[in-house]
Amino acid sequence: MVSVNAIVIDPEVPEGPRCWLAEADRRRRAPSQQEYVGTYTFRQSGSTVYRREDDPEYGLHVPELIPFREETPALDPPTAFERIARAVLPRLRERYELDHAAILCHRRYVCPPRDLDAAARQGWQRAIVAAKRIGRSEVVREQLIDTAAVTTVLPYHLWDIAERLARLSALRADHKAILDGVADDDPDVAVVLDPQRRAHELASDDIELRVRDLEVFADCVADADAALRREEAVRRLADLNGVHRDLLARVGSRNDGRGSDLPQVHDVQAVIDQATKAIRAANEAGRSLALPGWAD
Repeated sequence: MVSVNAIVIDPEVPEGPRCWLAEADRRRRAPSQQEYVGTYTFRQSGSTVYRREDDPEYGLHVPELIPFREETPALDPPTAFERIARAVLPRLRERYELDHAAILCHRRYVCPPRDLDAAARQGWQRAIVAAKRIGRSEVVREQLIDTAAVTTVLPYHLWDIAERLARLSALRADHKAILDGVADDDPDVAVVLDPQRRAHELASDDIELRVRDLEVFADCVADADAALRREEAVRRLADLNGVHRDLLARVGSRNDGRGSDLPQVHDVQAVIDQATKAIRAANEAGRSLALPGWAD
């Protein structure tokens, strides 16, 4: 399950660099585990490569993560041999991409504690809380709704939110640094600053809509869970009707027809219909998570 402080990686990043970056983030958040030695498996192009920290040839090189707002460092130009080797030897190309994962994937990952300012972290925390609620949902686990909205679209939706929040945080930091010692209401400054701040507000509003879509989806799957639990309870209670009718029949004439108020089949069906409606609503909310270009 996603943590509010864990690295967020563009879903389009290949599996090898993704694992490398995740390991670097794990070490960043748990410095006491620096000496951990283990086996890591990366699958790429149908092959499996095992690498260990204590392997002298393929030692685990954990890249230093680069803050989102910093410029992307320039890599040293590859030698002629390296260019040829990376072009024709898949393992050497993979090794190069892993060793330089932090640079090659810069701005394709976000470290929330470092890359998001206080305002952005509030929105990100809401997104993660909603994502956790969705992941724990019974209707999601049992695939009673379209789980593509969770397993496929949700990572893209979270990345889109995190990446936008990181960009806004970086721009707000730039404004703060540039305006140090300068009055932001100065007419000459305001003519440039005010439109930029309006752009920030529009971007923030759009991010808020995406976070809210996630929260609405989480609320809908929670409602669907509750409806399913209610349906299950009513079904099991309805199964006891026959026993209760038999119990009342034994009362005899003193019953006075008081067993006639036991629920009928159509009463149970109404609860089943409610659960079906709640699941349908959760599916519709899940479709709202589709990112631009995914609607088709």
